[in-house]
Amino acid sequence: MNPIKMFNWDADERFPVRVDSSVLRVNSGCVIPLHCHDYYEFEFIMQGCITNTINGSPRIFSRGMLCALTPDDVHRYDRCTENLHVFKIRFQPRFITKELAEAVEALPMPLVQCYEDKELECLWEEYKKVEEAFLSADVAKPLTMLRLRGASELFLFHILSHPSDGEPCPCQSEAVMKGIRYIRTHLAEPLRIPDIAASVYLSADYFGHLFKRYTSMTVSDFIIENRMRLAYELLCNTDLPVSKVAEQTGYHSPSLFYRHVRMFFGKTPKKIRQESLT
Repeated sequence: MNPIKMFNWDADERFPVRVDSSVLRVNSGCVIPLHCHDYYEFEFIMQGCITNTINGSPRIFSRGMLCALTPDDVHRYDRCTENLHVFKIRFQPRFITKELAEAVEALPMPLVQCYEDKELECLWEEYKKVEEAFLSADVAKPLTMLRLRGASELFLFHILSHPSDGEPCPCQSEAVMKGIRYIRTHLAEPLRIPDIAASVYLSADYFGHLFKRYTSMTVSDFIIENRMRLAYELLCNTDLPVSKVAEQTGYHSPSLFYRHVRMFFGKTPKKIRQESLT
């Protein structure tokens, strides 16, 4: 699984919805690191079990459970069973209608819901309608895009009509969320913890304490991880010289950039680029 896809809208930008269903044949030590998205993501477990740590709070998800995440949520996968079957629908925020957006925002997000087998099968049928509409949609044909919108809104309505299990994962610090957004939008610039903390009106020490409690990572490690994943994307998807990739990910020392790439991916920037072309 390409981790970069967690951070980017990996479909045509004109498509406001993306769907996928997959069986992940992985071992119990599977880890997908801390990340966030620029879209709403609805994840359903059809088979297997996974530990999803959302906003610092771990929770085990198994068959029949839904997790809905907003663009402000951060999460990671710590462990999962073999043959995990999960299906997802992702919405760009601009896609859903004002009324639906208000209904979603009124929910305790991130949202966790549980479905019985009969309800889950019904939801699966609704999902397949969205998937079919997505696969046949053509931006040049308004009618097919209208069909995609209609199927997606019916799917969302089905979710919104289901009562929550009342156990949303708590958001521990709005300041940390603002700090994360600041980091993600300033990766190419020098990032100093005092400056990040000042952007949310906190001292560096207190912000660092909140950040570690909320994400289980230090601010420095989070910055490096996000810079590395941006570097991976640029190496795989652009023709920029490695020196320019280093600059655009905030590294003004080429040797430090090479060292971090090797430490994070176990290979050189050149090797990453070569493998992306095969």
